[in-house]
This record gives sequence, C-alpha cells and structure tokens, in this order.
Amino acid sequence: MYLKHIYLSGGAYEDLQYLCGRIRGVVDVTAGQIILESESDDGGQEMRFGVSIRYNPKYLDLSTLFDTIYAVVNPYAQTKEGEMPKGIYYNSLEDEPQIEYYINFLNSRGREPLVSSACITVNDPMPQERGVRRCQIEVGRIHRFSPLEEDAQYRDATPPAKSSIDYAGLFAAGIIERPA
Repeated sequence: MYLKHIYLSGGAYEDLQYLCGRIRGVVDVTAGQIILESESDDGGQEMRFGVSIRYNPKYLDLSTLFDTIYAVVNPYAQTKEGEMPKGIYYNSLEDEPQIEYYINFLNSRGREPLVSSACITVNDPMPQERGVRRCQIEVGRIHRFSPLEEDAQYRDATPPAKSSIDYAGLFAAGIIERPA
C-alpha cells in the first residue's frame, strides 16, 4: 500500500492526534517534534510541536484533510504568546503546489471577485492592500520528525477531556469516524 506523509502543528496535539486519527484514509497519527529545513546560512533549525500523519492518497486527498482540520482550528486566528504556530509541513515536493493552492483558497474565502466595467470577472491573486482576513498558517519543508515516546502519544478511544472541539457534531455529520 502506497502511503504519504504530511505534518501539522497548531492547537493541542491531543486534539490533532485524535481528530486526524478518525478521518477516513488516515492510517497513523504520531505526535512529536517537527524539525524544519533551515533557510539561513547559520544552520540553525526551527522546531514545531505537532503531528505526523500517514495517509492513503487513494482514499484521502490533502484538500479533504485540510478542510476537516481547519473546520475546527481557525486558520485566521493570530498565534498567541506561548502557542505553537499553525503550520503545514511536507517532505515531498509534489505536495507543495497542493498546499499552496489550499492556502490561496483560504486567503480568498469570503472576498468578492473583482469585476471590470465590462462585467468580466478578474482573477485576483490575493492583493495584500485590501482589508481581508489573512490565513495564519505557515508552510515549510520538513528536515526530520522526532516522535514523542509512546506513553506521551494520545491513543485513547475517547476525545480529550479539555477539548473545545465538538466531536459529537463531527461524528453525527459523518465527517470523522466513531471509534471502534
């Protein structure tokens, strides 16, 4: 079976691990440290805390995965002091265009398209000067992933106790699968 990886950060890792583990097509979710590729010459690396998601691309595409995640994690909320930034990280270059397309989709949500005087809709690739909500998700290439020890992984069959996510609504809508 051909599997792909994607890495996410933002919010409580228990929520991410539980939520992603209930999405059809996800094979495994592991919490850990995401070490990003360095773009600077000093060799320093940035670290994020998040989850590694192994999924079957025959049953789940990135857009569906991101739609599910960002239905419960606000992609427009500013990162508060002490919080991990929301992020999508990849190791396969073939994922980069799909991620960029999704971020552009989030940035253009809720904005009316430009229409010229000739009633032609203009393709507006996200002008910065308008007062539009900006997606606060960082995107980057991963250098490596270091999983947490097994006893720190959230593998419970019940949702995390201190969660702000309405899992009952997600189960009822069929967006995520109920635990077996």
